[in-house]
Amino acid sequence: MISLDFDGNGSPDRAYGDGYIGLTSNTVITGPKMSTFQGKPYWFSIALHGTPQPKNIGQANSGGCVHLDAKSLQQLIEKGWIKLGTSVKIID
Repeated sequence: MISLDFDGNGSPDRAYGDGYIGLTSNTVITGPKMSTFQGKPYWFSIALHGTPQPKNIGQANSGGCVHLDAKSLQQLIEKGWIKLGTSVKIID
């Protein structure tokens, strides 16, 4: 897996851990797009991705993403359990 450079500064954006799987919707614009929360700009998207902060896994502390542990994310990507066109249903 690789780390992604979302902001184009030449270094990996570690906020997404080791991978990022963007999700789309027929009814909602899922991003990524720049948004603002309490005056602070951030990228909004709906995705499955890693995190450098394990305490975030399983918590409702994101603008629309599901944080996964590194092993689960690696399995989804490397074993092909999720690929382009796979339907993903997120249930609370």
